[in-house]
Amino acid sequence: MAQPASLALEGGDPRMQHEKIDEKVDADTTSPASPARGGIPPRARGLHDPDITFEEYYYYAQLTRAEEDSQTVTGYETNLLSLVFPSKSQGGVVKEKSASSDAVISDEEWTNASRALRTATRGAAFYLITTDILGPFGLPYAFATMGWGPGVALYTVFAGLAGYSGYLLWDIFLGLDSYQFPVLSFGDLGYRLYGPYMRYLFNFLQGIQLLLNVGIIVISNGEALSQATKFKLCFIVCCLIWAIVGFFMGQIRTLQKFGWLANVAVWINLICMFITMGAAAHTAPNFTGAGASAGATIAGGALVTPNAQGVFPPVQTRGGYTRHR
Repeated sequence: MAQPASLALEGGDPRMQHEKIDEKVDADTTSPASPARGGIPPRARGLHDPDITFEEYYYYAQLTRAEEDSQTVTGYETNLLSLVFPSKSQGGVVKEKSASSDAVISDEEWTNASRALRTATRGAAFYLITTDILGPFGLPYAFATMGWGPGVALYTVFAGLAGYSGYLLWDIFLGLDSYQFPVLSFGDLGYRLYGPYMRYLFNFLQGIQLLLNVGIIVISNGEALSQATKFKLCFIVCCLIWAIVGFFMGQIRTLQKFGWLANVAVWINLICMFITMGAAAHTAPNFTGAGASAGATIAGGALVTPNAQGVFPPVQTRGGYTRHR
């Protein structure tokens, strides 16, 4: 039995060869509206065709992975530096040249058109993923309320679960995505594994997640803008400004030229974290800022409230959970 790698290198799906022969033989005996005999090619299937079996999704995914492994891309590097800092100039999937000039689209031309839609580069994907780093900014409050012990345990467990979740997504995506049947969203994964109702559930949950993420970003940036203006600008107006900015930025219809913006966002976040860590290590605590944010909810605000002489309490650290009063 031929392996998927050999099938990809030999240039075709043996299950579809009889269709091409049937179409050629029956060209004069059937009308253009009549379906060809044999199986239905992928180009004639809908995006969520219920008649497509799981085996077909997996089969074409194996062909796509084999083709990707057989391709040699100029300038492609797999060393550690290129993986951590991928080049933005690295192209996506290479579209093969087609010599066909027929008016009817063949299976190869249809698959080649699917290749052309994959324009994302390793650099763009890397920066888009690392742009969403809300966790480090919530780390001070988590450690302040839970202490060093539970805080370290919490972030360690969450890091392990995040890594395992990423591995599952990577494995499922490579096992189901193909040029013939591309995976475009989490809903596509749920549909191919469990059916249409799971696709609806995944799309709904992803919509809720995006709504909550946007809400967190707008509120946190609104708080930062309000503090930067020394509370002279209404907090609602500060949030509205970021909502309007996000609205116009959301008009970008393609991610092909979006990688540079995500790249800048990543380095701005890293610079902010490095400056914050350096300032926290060499300067006194900002009790006013802490009291205006999360400090007022920790231990009833006792840690950020001065005494009668105007002296703030010393910095306190705990190994366990801080009880609220």
